Amino acid sequence: MKVIIIGAGSVGYVAAETISDMHDVLIIESDAATADAVKNRLNVSVLHEDGTNPKIIEQAIENHKAEIIISTLKRDDSNLFVCMIAKRFKPEIRTVASITNPDYLIKTTEQGVEGVDIIISPELLTAEKMYKLCVLENALDYEIMPVFKESMAVFQVPADSNMIGKVVMNCLDAPDARVFAIYRNDDLFFHVESMEIHAGDRICVMGSEQAIDKINDGLGVVTTSREIIVLGGTIVGRHLSKLLASDSKKRYVRIIEKNQDVCKELSRLLTGVLVVNGDFTEPDIQSSENIFR
Repeated sequence: MKVIIIGAGSVGYVAAETISDMHDVLIIESDAATADAVKNRLNVSVLHEDGTNPKIIEQAIENHKAEIIISTLKRDDSNLFVCMIAKRFKPEIRTVASITNPDYLIKTTEQGVEGVDIIISPELLTAEKMYKLCVLENALDYEIMPVFKESMAVFQVPADSNMIGKVVMNCLDAPDARVFAIYRNDDLFFHVESMEIHAGDRICVMGSEQAIDKINDGLGVVTTSREIIVLGGTIVGRHLSKLLASDSKKRYVRIIEKNQDVCKELSRLLTGVLVVNGDFTEPDIQSSENIFR
């Protein structure tokens, strides 16, 4: 597949590094030093140009015969603009925008608005991952894969689980989920369909969010997190607090932020969350808020 990535910052670079072995990637980067560094390190084509210039976008799509364009610039509005312009030049091209600020989460093509096919927000994905690790009491790890509309979770099988002794292909009571790998002691197995589940196995499950929730409940909840402290009023912290406060299980959520203006904004935006103005690195705050109890 022929892919154009606009911007070689942290998100763009990692995206290019991840897919360049399987796909034909062209990176458009405006900074000369960054463009040279990417050219020397990755197996990609590099164009040192302004990726927000409509003429450059049009020529790059035409010359590279691009099927996908991914915009990972620092400015959210620029990423949306790139995708919308790309659609004008080639309506069938797949467009992906990286977004930081939730205010820029516009409707996508799937939601009936042409322009951006997929919006990915690393900050919001991080917050959602942290949220799921808080509420999935039996999960060791969790990843969201919005492109595939699925999630991945790692569960450790407890000694009293009714999964023990079952063959992998018959172990899940969730038809839209599957075990694709098993960690057993220090070994990792991928061809697991005919393996039996042992106590202590860490099973890697892929499926819908609802299916993974069901598997978590089936493993048996040891403790439910009722009191949660979020450190820092960043975009991640703000979104995590909002998710936790709106969860179906009642939770006492506090967010600690040292900037007073940010605290005022958080108080306005968040419902059901106690906002504490303080520096969580200070021992007095750690003691008064029982952070490490």
